Amino acid sequence: KHLTKVLYEKNGIPTPRWHLIHRENLLRGLDSVCKELDLPLMVKPRSQGSSIGMGMAKDIHSLEALVKEALSWDEYVIIEEYVQGRELSCGVLEGWGDWTLPPIEIIPSEEFEFFDYEAKYTPGATEEICPASIPAGVERQARKLARKAHEALLLADYSRTDMILAPSGRLYVIETNTIPGMTETSLLPQEARVAGLEFHELIAFLLDRALKKGRFI
Repeated sequence: KHLTKVLYEKNGIPTPRWHLIHRENLLRGLDSVCKELDLPLMVKPRSQGSSIGMGMAKDIHSLEALVKEALSWDEYVIIEEYVQGRELSCGVLEGWGDWTLPPIEIIPSEEFEFFDYEAKYTPGATEEICPASIPAGVERQARKLARKAHEALLLADYSRTDMILAPSGRLYVIETNTIPGMTETSLLPQEARVAGLEFHELIAFLLDRALKKGRFI
């Protein structure tokens, strides 16, 4: 996640400010974070998926507790400024149209502060709207950023990039899923369906690309 954000910055992709802290440099690292970033803050392990070990710190006590939890998953922890706004995700599918899929909006129920592990995997906990009800200009920018992230990270075939649409109208890229969920109800297949690809067609499309590239299972 840290290297991903470094590449975002190098390629002009807007992403929330962050600090990377190693467990052996925890006290100095937290002091630096508190001087440069304002609460609330997002805390996450450097290399987990599905929002495992991730949380929102609203005060110094919860920050310390969440950092301790994140460090149980990885020796490094990322502390990132919190950007309030609407959660969007936009898929990239190489070889299909302009490569980008219609953005989807993710709306966790009120009991969840963000799209965390429980919100992701509890049935009925999250509403997913595709295509997202956003202005045309925002959709174009979301698609542009998704493809730009895909290319900056040197990814292949498909990916899905998560973003926050701030009240100002600015998009912030949070992270890119290099192997996004691939069930019929996963986010990228929902986007593909809106773009005209049913689930079985999406799978066939990806398999065909793999076979043409000589990638055999």
